[in-house]
Amino acid sequence: MAIVNFKNISTSGVDEDALTTATPGELIRNFGDLSTTGDLANGIFAGAANVSIFNFGHIDTSGLGAAGIFADGENAHIVNYGSIVTHGDFTDDFEFFSEGIFANGDGLRIENYGSVRTEGEGSSGLVGLGNDGVIINRGLVESLSDDSIVIGVLGDGAQVINSGQVTVGGFDSAGLLVRGEDGTIINHGQILVTGDESQGMTLQRRDSHAINDGTKRAESQEKPPRNPFRHSDPQLTA
Repeated sequence: MAIVNFKNISTSGVDEDALTTATPGELIRNFGDLSTTGDLANGIFAGAANVSIFNFGHIDTSGLGAAGIFADGENAHIVNYGSIVTHGDFTDDFEFFSEGIFANGDGLRIENYGSVRTEGEGSSGLVGLGNDGVIINRGLVESLSDDSIVIGVLGDGAQVINSGQVTVGGFDSAGLLVRGEDGTIINHGQILVTGDESQGMTLQRRDSHAINDGTKRAESQEKPPRNPFRHSDPQLTA
């Protein structure tokens, strides 16, 4: 059974998500405006496998560790046509970050056709954790966060494909990043790097490759970040 929301929903409590499900295979479609101010309060949260989430509305979060959309389970499929803004930093235990869209589980797929913006420290725009993950951006993803990844997947067999616009505005951050064996980055769009000690494209681990037939422009002192995904493996940057 699908969850279809047309209402505007606001929450203020800790861990009080605006929309949530724990049902495997659930379909969520949001057309309303979702706003949360509490810590760990996500705009949309799914704690189950094989969940599909489609967002057409506006999502705004401001608490610590409060993501715009967070799916925790294998084979998550998240598609954003709306707008997402997160303002919060990470939690005190460094366990949760205020990501724009975050999928945790193998077989993840994130697609963005709208806009995503993150402002809090360490917060990523579109990020996945799991093998065989795919992130596709055809919209706008902007991060003002320090020590962050604008778009990235951590896992073997990962793909990051950008044909939209990516802005790296924070210090020591990465625009497009894949960490894992047999990873691929493909850039057909625009990458703008304005944060110091940040870079546009980063591959980590062996047998990975990057294709860039888009544009990448640096308006800052650009160099590899010290620890994208808090990891010190050798990396290829561009």
